[in-house]
Amino acid sequence: MDEQTFIPNASTKNAAQWTDEGNLLYESRRYEEALAAFERAIQLDSGNIVAQCGKASSLNCLGRYEQALTAYTCAILLDPNYEYAYSSMGMTLFALGRYTEAVEAFQQAVRLDPNNPVTYCSLGNALSELKRYEEAILAYMRAIQLEPYSATTYSNLGLLLEEVQNYSEALQAYEHAIQLEPYKAIHHYNKSILLERLKALEEAKRS
Repeated sequence: MDEQTFIPNASTKNAAQWTDEGNLLYESRRYEEALAAFERAIQLDSGNIVAQCGKASSLNCLGRYEQALTAYTCAILLDPNYEYAYSSMGMTLFALGRYTEAVEAFQQAVRLDPNNPVTYCSLGNALSELKRYEEAILAYMRAIQLEPYSATTYSNLGLLLEEVQNYSEALQAYEHAIQLEPYKAIHHYNKSILLERLKALEEAKRS
C-alpha cells in the first residue's frame, strides 16, 4: 500500500486521530461510538482536553449527566481557563435543575470570554429560573448587544419581561423575535398571549 494512502487501524491510531474520529462520530450523532473514540484518545493522552470535552458532550447526549460533569471537571483541571468547559458544564447543570451551580459556571465562562452571546443567554436562563430577574434581564441585554439577530434571546427576554409585568417592553421583544424569525409559530403565540392578557387587563379596568 502506498504510504500516502495509508489509513491507520485501531491499533496504530494516536490520540489526535482518535479525537478526530470522535468528533466525526459525534457530528453524525453516533454518541456511543464517539464516546468510545474519545476514551481511547484519553487513554493515549490523559492531557487531551479536547477529547475530555468531547467525552463529556457525548455523555450529555446519552443522558449520562453526572458522568458528563465529571468529565468537564477533568477538562477544567487540565486548563482552568478553558471557557468552553465552563459553559458546557453550565448547560449540564441547568439540565439537571441545579441552577445556582449553573449560574456560577456561566459566570466563570463569561469572565473568561466576555464576548460570547450564547453564554450570556444561558446565564439569563439560569438566573430567570432562580427568579433573579433584574440580573437575568441584564444578561439577556448583554447577549443582544453582542448578537442582535438572535430571535431566541429576544423571545426569552420577552417572557421574562412579561413575568415582571413590563408588558410594553415584552411586546417589543416578541416583535423583534417575529421580525427575525417570522416563520416560528412560538414567537407569534407568545405575542398573541400577551395581547390577550393586555386586553383582559384593560377590560378589568373598565369594569
